[in-house]
Amino acid sequence: MGLSGVQVLNAAIEGMPLEYNAQRFLDLKDRVNFLGVVVHPGFHNLIYGNNSPKFWAQLFDVFRDVPVFAICNLAADLHPDCETRGYGEIIEERDVSDYLFWPGINFSPESIRNFAGHLEYFNNLIAEYCQFRGCLRIDMREILMPKSYEEVTTRFHDLIHPRASEYQAMGAVARQVLGPAVAGALVRANARKRVLTAPAGIPAAEVQSGSIYPLW
Repeated sequence: MGLSGVQVLNAAIEGMPLEYNAQRFLDLKDRVNFLGVVVHPGFHNLIYGNNSPKFWAQLFDVFRDVPVFAICNLAADLHPDCETRGYGEIIEERDVSDYLFWPGINFSPESIRNFAGHLEYFNNLIAEYCQFRGCLRIDMREILMPKSYEEVTTRFHDLIHPRASEYQAMGAVARQVLGPAVAGALVRANARKRVLTAPAGIPAAEVQSGSIYPLW
């Protein structure tokens, strides 16, 4: 993301529910100077998990006491035409050998409408939470979601995972949202002239720039 003055720690693990990351954050927050947290809720709870507003509000609240807190919207390889045309034409007429069509989903118009409905519901939930709590929201939909039916499969390698070719653009969007907030938080932190000492088990040499980053 190219954010100056901070070290980015990627704590995401494929398939891990966010509850585990929240608990690890609570375990570390008294030992690590977290300037900020960026949460991407993931799709696993969207369809078959707990997706109630109360559940997610309580989970997001775990991270709120850091100076910078942001939540990412969910983006998927969907265009409105997919809800009426499905993916049948794409499968039949294009070379999609490098695109994963998940087993168990027939990618029919009905299935896609169902998925799109869940997606809209959850993104609305995120938007309402961010507005109510005053936290930042990072929206990747504009750069990732296809602008036409013909663009479906070009930015993603399955329904939800962007291709590596999109990573730079995603980083730029995150940097645009986070950059000013991180810079302001760093100014406030430096003004306080907070003195940190290394916690037990972490060599003092690892304490740099006012932050401690043990392995997640």
